Amino acid sequence: MFLAAEAFRTRLVPSSFRSFFTQDERSLIVSQYGGTRFNGETVRLEGIKERDGQLDLLLSPSCYFDLLSTNLLLSATASQWSPEARQLQERLRNEANIEELQRKPLRILSNPLLANDLAVSILLHTPDRHFLLARRSGAVALSAGSFSVSATGALDERDPHAGNPVLSCACREMEEELGLNVHEGDFAFRGIFIGSAKLQPIALVDAEVPSFEGIRTNFEVAGLQAVTKEELRSYTDAPMSDASRFHISLWT
Repeated sequence: MFLAAEAFRTRLVPSSFRSFFTQDERSLIVSQYGGTRFNGETVRLEGIKERDGQLDLLLSPSCYFDLLSTNLLLSATASQWSPEARQLQERLRNEANIEELQRKPLRILSNPLLANDLAVSILLHTPDRHFLLARRSGAVALSAGSFSVSATGALDERDPHAGNPVLSCACREMEEELGLNVHEGDFAFRGIFIGSAKLQPIALVDAEVPSFEGIRTNFEVAGLQAVTKEELRSYTDAPMSDASRFHISLWT
């Protein structure tokens, strides 16, 4: 599901999220993902209003553990999890009606049992239409080793207080993951994507940079690949998230 728009606004509203699990149940679920995790503050996409070609994004406070135990739990591969955790996953899948959500992903936004944390997908290109793709390292919690757009990240507690929370997140991810100083005005908003495989709302943004020289990576990135517009299509067959695949397809 993709809501295309070149313009958007954001507004903070009270959260309507209602936890389906107890704190102990949520902790059990989070523990199944493995690794050390920090329950940082995130930003929930409460809803979207379309008006005159513009999207109004309604945002509220959230947290990472709620995302792990709701949206990401719905599509998590739980074959190696404990029987108790698999039972919790099945309970949520039944209560949230996973089959209906996969057919109509936009309905996650009207479901109070899902955290719906908003993330950002960023695709960089040069004036001569070379695009920067990344391969995620084994140190990341999700989609390790897969290809992706130039950078991705989730809104956190700093962003609601910025003038533009989505672009604030995009600027930070550029600096943290690639060492680039990209200004908010350099980004082009493409719209909001919600995939049927990973039921999480993603803001898609592009940015043109003079070149890819001087880029440095952090622990989240195993490697970078500069490809032409003609070469982009071949990468849509590589392992990657449905959001990255769709974002790349906008240029092919």
